[in-house]
Amino acid sequence: MMAIPFFNAISGKVLTHSILLEPYLWYLLAILYIVGSVISGFYPAWILSSYQPTRVLKGAMTASREGVFLRKSLVVF
Repeated sequence: MMAIPFFNAISGKVLTHSILLEPYLWYLLAILYIVGSVISGFYPAWILSSYQPTRVLKGAMTASREGVFLRKSLVVF
């Protein structure tokens, strides 16, 4: 809240506190939260459901290059 005057001076735009009272902003944030939660829960569930415990315990599973990249990207993101 204290940074709004500095933002207005730097950007040349006028941003007020009233934007926080707009219902569309809260709807958008709620939708983004729900979609993000579903996506972040879907990927681990999908990967874990594809594992075959006997192959994992025998050490027959190898990590693909794409899977490693995706896993590291999700951790960073």
